[in-house]
Parts: sequence; structure tokens; C-alpha cells
Amino acid sequence: MSLALVVIGLYIRVKVMQTPEFLALKRTRRDVKVPSIDMITRYRRSVLLGMGVRGGIDGVFFNIFAVVIGYLRSILR
Repeated sequence: MSLALVVIGLYIRVKVMQTPEFLALKRTRRDVKVPSIDMITRYRRSVLLGMGVRGGIDGVFFNIFAVVIGYLRSILR
């Protein structure tokens, strides 16, 4: 199974052409030393929005989880 996925992945990698934007960036060789810092400084709003959405989802999940555990503990006593 693993070998089949490797072969499929290699086939896709060889056959799919890169986008013109990526090729232009590769030609200019603009390397970033710390990509995460670059991402935060360039896309601050999107990063913060994503963190807020993820935090909200996790907050709801953990609150529901805590209520369910508390409810089950009260029933099983």
C-alpha cells in the first residue's frame, strides 16, 4: 500500500507543472530566513483571524466535552 502511494506521488510530482508565479519566484531566488515571521508580518489579519476561528472551535469543543464528562459522572454515581 505504501509503495503504491509513493509511486502515485512521484508520478504526480513529475507530471504536474509548476505555476508561473512559483517559477518566477524560483528565478529571483528570494529566500526567507524565517518563513513564519514573514507570514505573520505580511498576512497579520489572516493569521489572527485563523487563530481566532480555531480558538473558538476548540473552546466550544472543550466546553462541551467538560459538560458531557460532568454529566456522565453525575449519572454514573
